[in-house]
Amino acid sequence: MQVKVPKFIEIEDKVVFGMTWKQFLAVGLGLGGGILANLILVPSIGVPVMLLCIFGGIVLAFVKVNERPFIVFLGSAWRYFYNPHSYIWKRVPNTVRFAQEKSISTTASPESGLRTSLTEGRSIGPKVPEAAEGEAAVLREAQTKIAEIAKLLDQ
Repeated sequence: MQVKVPKFIEIEDKVVFGMTWKQFLAVGLGLGGGILANLILVPSIGVPVMLLCIFGGIVLAFVKVNERPFIVFLGSAWRYFYNPHSYIWKRVPNTVRFAQEKSISTTASPESGLRTSLTEGRSIGPKVPEAAEGEAAVLREAQTKIAEIAKLLDQ
């Protein structure tokens, strides 16, 4: 047994005068509002309001913005402008400074055996941000232990 599966589900059926129900309703409301405005208001004001209502109904029925109906676009614009905005991320100026550490290098020389030299103003390996003070303290302790071992080896 074969079953027919509809292929164009997103396409609405053309019901009245080649328009969908939504389009027919939008044009009908625009036309009805325009006629009502022309009957109630003075002709000098009623005719422009009538034309505006009819034009608005036609725009709501047939115009698409980014492949979406104009009424959906108006709803999105309304929500954007009249709902509160919450900003999650704000840019902070890049003010990270790097701490300068003392570096200790040990070199072997033929005369003195093992020699240590202490140079200041160079960073050890990658630059260490000031926020990582705990890591810098551990690094300083390791360097002092290396210096003590080098002194013991010199004796």
